[in-house]
Amino acid sequence: MRTLSFASPVFALALVAQTVAAPLPIATIQRETPVDFAAEVFPALRKNCLACHNQTKAKAGLVLESPETILKGGDSGPSVVAGKSAESLLFLTSAHLEDPVMPPAGNASRAVNLTPEQLALLKLWIDQGAKGSSSSMASAPSHWETIRRPAIYAVAISPDNRFIACGRGQTIQIYDLPARQLCAELSDPDASGKSHLDVVQSLAFGPDGTLASGGFREVKLWRRPAWVPVAVTPGKPAGTPPVLETKSADGTRLVRLESGKAPVLVDSATGKILAELNTRPEIDRQLDDLGREEAMAKRLAALHLAAIPKLQEAVKKEEDAANQAATALPAARATVSLRAREMESLRGEEQRLSAEARLLAEASPERKAADGRLAALRTKISAAQAQQAEAVRAVELTMRNRETGARLSGEGLARLTLERSRHAEAEAALKSFAERRKELEAQKGKPDPASVPGAAVFNPDGTTLAVGLAGGVIHLYLAKDGRHLESFVSPPGLIALSSDSAGLHSTHRELGTFTWRLDKPWQLAGRIGDGKSADLLKDRVSALAFASGGKQLITGTGEPSRSGIVQLWQIDTGKEVARNDKAHRDTITAIALAPDDSRFVTSSTDGLAKIFRADSVEPIRSLEGHTGQVLDVDWSHDGRTIVSAGADLQTKFWNAETGEIIRSVTGWSREVTSADFLTPATEQVIAVSGDRSVKLDAAVIGQGTEFLHVAVASQDGKWLVTGDEAGNLQVWAMGINKLEVAFPPPQAGLTAAASSR
Repeated sequence: MRTLSFASPVFALALVAQTVAAPLPIATIQRETPVDFAAEVFPALRKNCLACHNQTKAKAGLVLESPETILKGGDSGPSVVAGKSAESLLFLTSAHLEDPVMPPAGNASRAVNLTPEQLALLKLWIDQGAKGSSSSMASAPSHWETIRRPAIYAVAISPDNRFIACGRGQTIQIYDLPARQLCAELSDPDASGKSHLDVVQSLAFGPDGTLASGGFREVKLWRRPAWVPVAVTPGKPAGTPPVLETKSADGTRLVRLESGKAPVLVDSATGKILAELNTRPEIDRQLDDLGREEAMAKRLAALHLAAIPKLQEAVKKEEDAANQAATALPAARATVSLRAREMESLRGEEQRLSAEARLLAEASPERKAADGRLAALRTKISAAQAQQAEAVRAVELTMRNRETGARLSGEGLARLTLERSRHAEAEAALKSFAERRKELEAQKGKPDPASVPGAAVFNPDGTTLAVGLAGGVIHLYLAKDGRHLESFVSPPGLIALSSDSAGLHSTHRELGTFTWRLDKPWQLAGRIGDGKSADLLKDRVSALAFASGGKQLITGTGEPSRSGIVQLWQIDTGKEVARNDKAHRDTITAIALAPDDSRFVTSSTDGLAKIFRADSVEPIRSLEGHTGQVLDVDWSHDGRTIVSAGADLQTKFWNAETGEIIRSVTGWSREVTSADFLTPATEQVIAVSGDRSVKLDAAVIGQGTEFLHVAVASQDGKWLVTGDEAGNLQVWAMGINKLEVAFPPPQAGLTAAASSR
């Protein structure tokens, strides 16, 4: 066997020693350019070495995932000496120049010897200084394979409940919920016209309607453009009489405008009024928001009120215990004093009898009698000592009971005071909400000159209609049933509306005619990361959540089976605000914000859910209890409870303040993939599973057609959207708990996923 000696510490791999086989051939490379660790060295290590030497499983403490960990070495020291391949055990063992040879013959990982070219590159890389960085260890895929059944892994609902975004493969599709139709496919020229080059991993809507999407090493931000006229024709229009009635192009619908009344949508054939068009939808939105606030306040008020009697009973119990102990304490202390006097008397008697016995002859009958009396006395003394010790313990216990009762009574009184305060706050909020509701309802019933309808028109295809108000606001409605879609502000003095293929035209008394594009296309408005470099985002962005009122974004990324990284980003600058590289030990599957935005909770395939500070992403506590991967997590509207969904076939409910498990819900036959709190009024949880069931709390309310990956509830709790393995998007109407509409995947087009992962 050939032996080499080195100046540096010898590095030893923890494998069975064996006789070195014949050295492997090493190619000759003539080049001056530096060897790229990520592109030229790491692929060979990943294929043949990482199975035993990775962050999760590091034999002999050696990790071969980056230049930093390679230079650091393992239990016996560095595996590489930069600039000296002849003194580097990583090269020597890989080239079979030193014992033990790597990889060993018959290894369970099926690793094979490095080729002559791979050995030459490894040698040259070491001789060049073993340079590189951990961020370059996994280069971005150079080829993207197509897949033919794009599952839906991510779904989001816009804050106004109008739009549903879903990711099918690499494509994000937007559905108009009121219109029940696909309205957009998001396109990025840099992604070959698709939304992402990789599978869409995560989606989230911000408060302003911005959509964030997560892919491989990138987050993209999408927005609909603001309402801006695409053309303006100046001039003062000639006076025209107001149009009080307008028909759709096919003649099936008409809109009737009457002074002092809301416009109505009418079935032309029957004359039946189909809908009264709401010209003040902003008030209805405020009333809806107020209703949710009222529901939550009522629930909190009831919870706090119910807690008060229990706390009062607990406080009284502890007060009684403290009082009883305080009452018993004098008697217990008196018993101690009595036992002490008894012991003093017995000890005196013992001394007297001992002195008398010593004066008597050893074997005399008198000495035997004296010894007998002394033995009996000492037995009595032992019993008295035990009684005295028991009396002391009784005093100590009584004192502890008094102190414990007083402490628990004080703590309970503090909790009682807090519950009373919170109940009072909830009642005050309810009173304030009631007053605000009266104001809004009065405002809605009060005539508003700016809200007087001045013109109406159907679009050419008859799907939508526009109503313009005197104040300049233009409302858009669904022509089939009059549901409000959205509104925008045009200049005041609106006197007429018309519509053609160029768009919607609004004519204004003093300013001329403005043309508006109604089919506002979603546009790529920004991005974080470039989809290639791992410097900003390590791997696939598997979880997203907006924070700070939509000004910041929290991302979850990391290398599968190695790390789960949480990062906080400033959206307007794209700059990283905070980062936690050790948030989890595996993929982060979901992020949910607390209602006050102060904290967020994550779930991970490492089997844990964790709570973090939202401003610094510092950990607060772990939620431990699942026995498998945690696939989703959500925070209740009242901030008191967290729910998690697990691959261990259950959901768990956690106290958000203490991290204690409140309860677990079982009954699924496959992993529970998603869980979402529904409404603040009840805090019921909707959950879906790979067994295709849709459950409200523990009751099955529906069944999907394929393995269900995701479920998201709308903010008002009226809708639930689910996505499955076959790419089916389903919308469920909550309340009546039935499937409202299903969108199968479009037939045209293919999606793609990274192949070199």
